[in-house]
Amino acid sequence: MHPMSNRRDTKSLWQSLALAFVLIAAFGVACNDPEQEQYENRFHRQMDAFEFERPIEAVWPELIQVLSEDGYVLDQKTPVEDRTLETNLRDESYGGYRILVRVVRRNQQRYRIQLQRQYEHEGKKSIEPWNVSGTPMDRLKGTLIERTEPERASQIHDDLLKRPQSGCGLW
Repeated sequence: MHPMSNRRDTKSLWQSLALAFVLIAAFGVACNDPEQEQYENRFHRQMDAFEFERPIEAVWPELIQVLSEDGYVLDQKTPVEDRTLETNLRDESYGGYRILVRVVRRNQQRYRIQLQRQYEHEGKKSIEPWNVSGTPMDRLKGTLIERTEPERASQIHDDLLKRPQSGCGLW
């Protein structure tokens, strides 16, 4: 093998990889589908505004279960209202996450459960925006609603599906 042909092969490989990266990046930008974004925004508004009607004592054990399935432990086994609770810190290689949980009573029959994901790294804490990739807080809250108030969850899904979700097929 000629020594220069190896260089050409390596150069060709890097050029191919660069082209692949550009195409993937361009597809990602092109696939920033406004309909998908609108769907995610509508879903978030539904999750954010949802008021539970089942007694908090019936919902609380399911909340603990949903959080634990995602790797978070909430030590408080009985419901607490109007006080922020923290799950354990779930360590990642670059820091850790915990979920902040707060029950806000709206009236005698209705309340909201607020979930926020907090990132911690080297002693610094920050609240993660709701619209990070995969919208993890909306997903957790949606699971909780599906398990505790299935008829209302079904209505939310029906309302959201009245319009198409995505034109790029990646969702």
